[in-house]
Amino acid sequence: MRDFGFSSEKYSIQFQGGTKLERARDLFEQALEKCPPKSCKPLFLLYAQLEEDHGLARRSMAILERATQAVADEDKFEV
Repeated sequence: MRDFGFSSEKYSIQFQGGTKLERARDLFEQALEKCPPKSCKPLFLLYAQLEEDHGLARRSMAILERATQAVADEDKFEV
């Protein structure tokens, strides 16, 4: 598995208004653009968790829906 600078164990993002959340979204989107299907499951799960914790549940569900189409076949049932 590649190291994308994210930890599935712990992540900490401090938000001040909406700008930090938008920046985090941009970073996740950029990472997912270049991420191969075999490696992107953890990114999708972290991104969905970020949205659930600090954003909108609707966005979290949309990210998980995207994940079901983008991850490798063996990971689809885990998303």
